Amino acid sequence: SLITEMEALVRYGGMSTIDAMRATTSIPAAAMGYDREFGSIRPGMLADLVVFGANPLENIRAARDVRTVVKDGRIFELDQLLQRPAG
Repeated sequence: SLITEMEALVRYGGMSTIDAMRATTSIPAAAMGYDREFGSIRPGMLADLVVFGANPLENIRAARDVRTVVKDGRIFELDQLLQRPAG
């Protein structure tokens, strides 16, 4: 997962937490030529957001504490994310 990759970049790669987050968000978007559409939070950009219970910039493991996801303008709380799909 991206979280595992971020943790490895910090723990084994010696990256700062902000650089590890950039390495899994804005840098890949730029490398694929999508940096004008997504990869950062700015007006006019497409964005899905994750709200954490703690600040992952202080401790990258906090990225495992997902509380809320905003996807395509819809807000999903943790209990919704943990539900199994019907069918």
